[in-house]
Amino acid sequence: MSKATHKKQHFVPKCYLKAWHDTTQPLGPRHTPYVWCFDKNGTNPRKKAPQNIFTETDIYTVELSGGERDLRLEHGFSGLEQKFAELRTHRLDGRQWPNAEEMVYLLAFAAVARFRTPKFRDAQREQWGNILAWMEDAKKGFEAATPEQRQEMASISRLGQEGPGITMKQVERIRDHPIQMAAGPMLEGTLSRFLQMKVAILCTTDPVGFVTSDQPCVWIDPEAYKRAPAYRGVGLAMGSIEVSMPISPMQCLFISHAPAWQGYMDISLEQVDEINARHIGACRDAFVAHRNEVRDVWFQKHPLPEDAWEYRAQPALD
Repeated sequence: MSKATHKKQHFVPKCYLKAWHDTTQPLGPRHTPYVWCFDKNGTNPRKKAPQNIFTETDIYTVELSGGERDLRLEHGFSGLEQKFAELRTHRLDGRQWPNAEEMVYLLAFAAVARFRTPKFRDAQREQWGNILAWMEDAKKGFEAATPEQRQEMASISRLGQEGPGITMKQVERIRDHPIQMAAGPMLEGTLSRFLQMKVAILCTTDPVGFVTSDQPCVWIDPEAYKRAPAYRGVGLAMGSIEVSMPISPMQCLFISHAPAWQGYMDISLEQVDEINARHIGACRDAFVAHRNEVRDVWFQKHPLPEDAWEYRAQPALD
């Protein structure tokens, strides 16, 4: 509990970004190690110390009565970050495969990396805001209805209902604090799924290597284009889902259902560029590299494949 400390909170940990320090130029005793930060479109390169980027005031804090601040989520994330940093230094950098306990920490770090960011928070706020608006409209309709209509509405709402349901006040709280409210259930559910999937660590010796961003963990379904736009959401139960999170410029965690993608795997420069394009496309504002270098291929727009849903014959409307 605190009123003043830990207000500046990193949604991308500085210990994680440390792997992207530019080591090509020697630093003087008064110079701080830095990474290269770029706008999403690849412009505006600037040197930034990891402690000065990807922060937001009280993004994880729960405000309590009396002005107190509950920092348990911030401290919990900090403990997980330390486990990841140790694992990267003592295992992953030497291409030693994590043991079972270490794998849990690695996958938990990746799970948290997806839902602790402003981009994810804002998407959740919009989603729960829409639900709240629907509930408010339903409430107004109920209040304006006749007694007979209210009785009919009440009977319909009970059909198929299981469990205690959720109140408007609860929805409003989730909308306002989606990370704080959902961190526990989302970590548990995501980690449980990850542990059932195949894990690979993609490796490269390319001098630029993998970039990371303000949204380090990306979920993508490369087969989504074959479905109608309304069904292109991604979920871990989908057979073609791919989850990636750069570990360093030389390594990238890759989680999927494909048995062929397991263990340490050296990949081509073309595949590295594809992973980088995914991460840049998914970031909100900025990405990070360990050199002042970008490649045009990361920003290319590709047309829909010929077997995309849009090109299939659609049923005629009556």
